[in-house]
Amino acid sequence: MKPVRFLWDVGTIIAGFRLTEIKAHIYLPFLQIERLFMSDHHTYKKIEIVGSSKDGVDQAIKNAIAECGKSVKNMEWFEVESVRGHLVGAEVGHYQVTLKVGFRIEAS
Repeated sequence: MKPVRFLWDVGTIIAGFRLTEIKAHIYLPFLQIERLFMSDHHTYKKIEIVGSSKDGVDQAIKNAIAECGKSVKNMEWFEVESVRGHLVGAEVGHYQVTLKVGFRIEAS
């Protein structure tokens, strides 16, 4: 039996993803998807940043990511390296979170 071939035009939404660069082909019955619209590789870099907040660890992470996003493009993930805090007497003054932020190098 010869596989059935479906062809969608640019702009079609498949499984929540909009095809914007090139047409995608799906062959049945084996459901082999040719991902012609994606690069065959990417290159990434990681940088280390430290965020802080008086309101908690989550807010310290959000603050760090927001500030980093002002100057770094193509951010794709972060990793929490460490959590620490500053004490004022016997109370937490603020939280500090060290993150590694991964971003895709634009030309890759």
